[in-house]
Amino acid sequence: IQHMQEKEERPKGNPTEEPGIQESKLQATDLPDVISATSSVVDWLTLGIFLKVNYEELKTIEKNYPGNLIRCRQEMLSNWIRSGNATWRILVNVLYSDDVKEKAVAEEIEKNYLKKQL
Repeated sequence: IQHMQEKEERPKGNPTEEPGIQESKLQATDLPDVISATSSVVDWLTLGIFLKVNYEELKTIEKNYPGNLIRCRQEMLSNWIRSGNATWRILVNVLYSDDVKEKAVAEEIEKNYLKKQL
């Protein structure tokens, strides 16, 4: 029973680092945390491309919010989470990639969202 209680207390969207345990998919309720964690990312379009957000959707976001970096990033991240394939680990891996080069952001996410849950 104690094991079940510990499992229930883990926040949704926050994965564990234990081998063999599948990371939780991010949900709409995780969007504020994802937006906050990526607030310093300026190149939202490149981030979206490497998160595999549909390119036509990215172009629509850019057209709907021209010059509005914050809103474009928010809409892109919302679209990514709605895809059903979003995880903190995927985000961190993309941020670390040579294409996106946002190491400091990736490290902060690892510290705050990928830390081992007790």
